[in-house]
Amino acid sequence: MVRIGTGVVDRPSARPESLLRLAPAVAPMVGGWVLQGYGWRSIFFLQAAFAALMWVWSLVGLPESLPIRRRNDLLLRTVSSAYKTTASDLAFQLAVIASSLAFLVFSVYIGAAATFVTEVLALPVTAFGWLFIPLVAGMVVGSAVAGRLAGRVPRIRQLIIGYALLLGAGVCNVGYWACASPVLPWSVLPLGLTTFGLALINPCLMLMATERHAANRGLAHSLFSFEQTLVFAAVTAWLAPVLASSGLNLALTVLVGGMLSAGCTAWLYAVQKSKLGKHSVIAELEL
Repeated sequence: MVRIGTGVVDRPSARPESLLRLAPAVAPMVGGWVLQGYGWRSIFFLQAAFAALMWVWSLVGLPESLPIRRRNDLLLRTVSSAYKTTASDLAFQLAVIASSLAFLVFSVYIGAAATFVTEVLALPVTAFGWLFIPLVAGMVVGSAVAGRLAGRVPRIRQLIIGYALLLGAGVCNVGYWACASPVLPWSVLPLGLTTFGLALINPCLMLMATERHAANRGLAHSLFSFEQTLVFAAVTAWLAPVLASSGLNLALTVLVGGMLSAGCTAWLYAVQKSKLGKHSVIAELEL
């Protein structure tokens, strides 16, 4: 009963959570071609047109799906209390940190993309696909596999497989950059395996965080994404530019981030088994 219920939640969560992460990877490829063909101003016109299209699509095709009986009043005290409860949950924060650290493969390489592609790999501005196609392909395939695994294998096993792939690819990437000069496609192939592992990991961490707050699942999901976005912005703005000129430094950062993420996930499981982890009956039955 518990496994089936988890599978029902896991399966629809795997693809959206992973695919939503692809936009920052696809954007530089599109931007490079638009810049080359139409100039820098065209990028802003394209953004405005895309935003307008999404607004109309959302207005017409995305009705509210939450049943009225499960909606909460929009009162400052109620919302603030719910945010405080969620944000002060140690297990929730460990899941956010673990997911953000695993996601370094995207945030670091996206922030360093311009320098890494044009200087380290010595490619033109229209060749961002060499970096982002492996990143995107690994995430898409991984999210499809995660959807198939949901409810069929224990969550802990999926996490172990994901971290084994992520860390194994990280070791290969560090070894390559430490011993060889950048040659395509070998200098970017490990990134696809890294994001494949990430796609297996991230839905599990998201659900481990949000299912602990079932009464405010949407709020927990929003807070999870908000905190991840803050980490992503900080890494791309401050850390990635410092590392961008060295393929080895980028690879080492992703590997260390993956190791720390695995450590946070192990801590998360320990917390959920302790008295601190009694926010959710589902979480305890899952374990």
